[in-house]
Amino acid sequence: MSIAILMPGSKGSFFTTYGDDADAQSTINAFLRAYQVDLEKVIIAKGFTTSGAYATYDEMTFAQKERSSLIMKPEIAFNIAVQRGMFGEKSKATVSGTVVIEFLEPMSKEKVWIKHFDLPATTQDVDVDILTDSRGRLAKGPDGSLRHGLTTSSRNRLLNDFYATAFKRIWEQLDSREIGALKKDADKLKSRTNYRAN
Repeated sequence: MSIAILMPGSKGSFFTTYGDDADAQSTINAFLRAYQVDLEKVIIAKGFTTSGAYATYDEMTFAQKERSSLIMKPEIAFNIAVQRGMFGEKSKATVSGTVVIEFLEPMSKEKVWIKHFDLPATTQDVDVDILTDSRGRLAKGPDGSLRHGLTTSSRNRLLNDFYATAFKRIWEQLDSREIGALKKDADKLKSRTNYRAN
């Protein structure tokens, strides 16, 4: 049984806050690439073959869709709330997140199954500094004040901890018997879909 994997989507306050920071953007891109690769390893370890990752559903050719039993569409949300410490107190960051994995019937793009689970919130001590934008300039808020955010080392530590927690839950939640049973539902949808090329 072959599962095509789409590139993971991302949302949440971490990605919106640090998306303009050049250093953070490279970390985010590495995070999403690793997420896609490790998700593929999980699917293979569960006993399935994979193809992709495809940037979007529309990037897949007709033949690629036809060869796939299911399409996996993953999304990960990573939220972070930073509380700056005052006068010698440590700053703190609370991290939470959500993983959503959709399985689609390849020809109709109809959803066959959605696996959704929240990741537990954790709070840690962090270091905070002034943010810079993608051009290396000091980042300012709408009122002109300097924007503060996590240092690179704190940001990477939180992201790595979150990643490990997310994949522990993904491994637990993706049951090979449950995924295998989805093929029957996908086949029913496919049989009702007029997908043959004219």
